[in-house]
Amino acid sequence: KITIVTGDKPGAGTDANVFIRLNGLNGSSEESLLDNTQNNFEKGKIDTFFLELDDVGPLKSLTIGHDNTGTAPSWYLSSVRVATQERGEWFFPCEKWFSKDPLVANDQLIVRTLESDKPINQVLESNYKITVTTGKIKGAGTNAKVTIDMVGEAGSSGKRELDNSPDNFQRGVTDVFNVKCRELGPLKKITIGHNNSGFGAGWFLENVMIENSKDGTKWNFFCGQWLDDQLGDKKIERELLPSDATSIITTKYIVSVTTGKIRGAGTDANVHIELFGTKGSSGQRPLENNPNNFERGNIDKFEIDSIDLGDLQKIKIGHDNSGFGPGWFLKDVFISDQTSAKEWLFPCGEWLASDEGDKKIERELFPSSDPASSGEFYKVDVITGDRRGAGTDANVFVTLYGTKGYSAQRTLDNSKNNFEKKPNRLLHNLSLIHI
Repeated sequence: KITIVTGDKPGAGTDANVFIRLNGLNGSSEESLLDNTQNNFEKGKIDTFFLELDDVGPLKSLTIGHDNTGTAPSWYLSSVRVATQERGEWFFPCEKWFSKDPLVANDQLIVRTLESDKPINQVLESNYKITVTTGKIKGAGTNAKVTIDMVGEAGSSGKRELDNSPDNFQRGVTDVFNVKCRELGPLKKITIGHNNSGFGAGWFLENVMIENSKDGTKWNFFCGQWLDDQLGDKKIERELLPSDATSIITTKYIVSVTTGKIRGAGTDANVHIELFGTKGSSGQRPLENNPNNFERGNIDKFEIDSIDLGDLQKIKIGHDNSGFGPGWFLKDVFISDQTSAKEWLFPCGEWLASDEGDKKIERELFPSSDPASSGEFYKVDVITGDRRGAGTDANVFVTLYGTKGYSAQRTLDNSKNNFEKKPNRLLHNLSLIHI
């Protein structure tokens, strides 16, 4: 029984004729054509063949290749597994192209000899229980084809499709899969992603837990990010490393966002946030629960489910600059951990706008030493002179400096007729952190 796994890379499948020869302690078999359907060796497909061959003894290697015929002969072979009734099984990893195109394969080989990466007849198998949790945020689910590749000290599983129900990977749902493959040893990383197919293919992956059913060893791989070509870093495949914990500890964060009161402070852009703590990152999360979020002077509250991040050290908050007048004046962000009851205040008091201040639309904010303090109000009294032409229509700004810091640049604007020739006087309230 010969099982051929074709890779899932673009263009991995081949239309060429594929052949194989087994090499054992007693000699080599004759070259055999592998062909049992018109659609053998398609991208991401597993093909199984049954061949009756002379007994060549315990296997040492195999030779496999193609004849370079057809319109698309290049082929990416992931692995070969050979099983016999009497002598056991052998696994032959490959993960290489068979192509004469120098742009595809540097060595331009279309025939290769593969050796098992385990001693003869010593390849062991394990069943891995894979628990995948899709996030609870809006639009988190996907109908795309999801694959995973587990990599351990003893090798790789190769890409495996995760599919056991038409309703896999729905919002807020945990799916469980069983993958049988060679014994991988302690897991070092996984690569998980999707093929971006279907309507609304974007997927918010919360977490992956993997258990070796043979000995009960568990590994936890936290993600907490979008796999979406339109959101975040636009990746649809991610490499995840295992955390130290063998079980995931989650918590709920309440995020209160205060938009400033100055004219034009609100935004219709899509706002996102990422929390960073002593135990990790939440990944980038959208902040959206109401069509009227982030209006001038409003306080909007959001819930974020995440692994326990420990003490928060900073946040990244920003927007995508979309919509009409996307510029946003953010006063501050207040975050409370519903499990530990800890609280953090992240003062901002600046524009997130491509046409204001330093023109940044994303900022890193750090916690105030006093979470109970949301800032002081400073009344700024501006008197324009009485000389001819003394008034201005320009945008006027101010920065206040004190013994504890500075306010960052603030625009002074509360009327269409500010800064007219005396006796016009502007009284402007600034909401600042203590300085």
